[in-house]
Amino acid sequence: MKQSGRKRHAILEEMTTLSDYRFDSQGWTQGLLSDGHWYRCADHTHRVQRNRFFAIRRLSIKSAEGLRNLIVRVELAPDGEAHPHRFIRKWLPPLESASRLAIRGKGIKSDGSDFDDWLCDTINETSSKGTAERIFKANSIVDWLEGDTEEQISLKPRRMTYEGRKVRYTTSAMEFAEKFGGHWKDV
Repeated sequence: MKQSGRKRHAILEEMTTLSDYRFDSQGWTQGLLSDGHWYRCADHTHRVQRNRFFAIRRLSIKSAEGLRNLIVRVELAPDGEAHPHRFIRKWLPPLESASRLAIRGKGIKSDGSDFDDWLCDTINETSSKGTAERIFKANSIVDWLEGDTEEQISLKPRRMTYEGRKVRYTTSAMEFAEKFGGHWKDV
């Protein structure tokens, strides 16, 4: 096994024993990300800034600078609880699914240094509508991780679904932003 393959295997093995937050779902996605999944980061420009991103189910996530690849482990807190390292750090309405979602990344930067940290949403920090859309996407990822189908997700409020290649929100992001945007602050 090559050096990079051994290091990747060691990182995956270590990440599988890190937390008590495990999936309850019997869905096929349970094993997809709960034990870690390898993602390739790519350069993209967002609001004039060039950053490294990877995507989970069309949710672009900013990665640490210098990461080409990382192993991502997704954790879900039990229903009704917020994960202490939740991905969406903005204030959320009580029992919002997005508050259960935490994403941990681990990898090696291009300078050879290690990266191992919880990832948090830093996109659309100034746009209330954009923040609402990201919350809806995170809610949908939680449903998807628990094994819900696209049809089941489309029947829930504050979700993002797909109609072919077209993205559809099940609730108006603008109305949600107007109602809750005043509460949004980093916690």
